[in-house]
Amino acid sequence: MLLVCYRLALVANLCLLGVGFSNPSWLEPALPESVRAYLESTPEPGAALLGVMFLALLCYVAGCVGALWFWRPSRHLFASSVIAMILLNPALGPSIDPGWKDLLEEAGTLLDGMLVCAMFASPLRDRFGASAA
Repeated sequence: MLLVCYRLALVANLCLLGVGFSNPSWLEPALPESVRAYLESTPEPGAALLGVMFLALLCYVAGCVGALWFWRPSRHLFASSVIAMILLNPALGPSIDPGWKDLLEEAGTLLDGMLVCAMFASPLRDRFGASAA
């Protein structure tokens, strides 16, 4: 049962990732006009920061997919990319998102924490090879 829940959580996390990084234009009509005008006037983050975030995102997806098949380095790749994305997020500057997008992103963050705990502190850790001390 733990294995089934773990894999379902990984797949759900990948689905939430797709929704979280999608263009929220389908949710923008819910925002007031003044907020939409502010969003259009804010500067875009630098190319270097976006490149680092994209690299962290690639590591995140690779860690997630590798964790489905218990690839040995995937749990470290997944955990380090989660930490990197959390630490880099404030550098992106202020943002205004519709409530539904925030809800889905927070659900993804909760799943990230649950998956990291399952990878390192549950009986599933033995499936990744050497046991974490």
